[in-house]
Amino acid sequence: MTIRRTAVLATAPLGAAPLAVLALSTPAVADGVGSGRPCSGSTIKLSAEKDDRRIEVEADVDGVRGSDRWRLTLKQNGRTFANVVRRADDDRDIDVDRDRPDTRGKDTFTFTATRLATGNSCTVKVVLR
Repeated sequence: MTIRRTAVLATAPLGAAPLAVLALSTPAVADGVGSGRPCSGSTIKLSAEKDDRRIEVEADVDGVRGSDRWRLTLKQNGRTFANVVRRADDDRDIDVDRDRPDTRGKDTFTFTATRLATGNSCTVKVVLR
């Protein structure tokens, strides 16, 4: 059985409040979306999908300036499993994909994207039960 949860946080230019949008591809509901400061007009997305006792985690930052460097941090149940610095590809996107173990009980995934030039960051959280 495959279950997918996706959380998206869209941000407006600096000074504007972030707009949180939760998109789901199954009837079940993700438990939360967390937000940080605006991320310079970018959109961050975190997706977690259960598949055969594993969880496929996909984190994206869309609409990034090509010259900007971003630190991307992924956590599962409070433990960091990815911490990388990247620049956008030709499509102005940054992606991080990882496979994780499906632990007993709920799994809480957190994605934080920080624009290194300004220190602005956003966080999105998805909880799988």
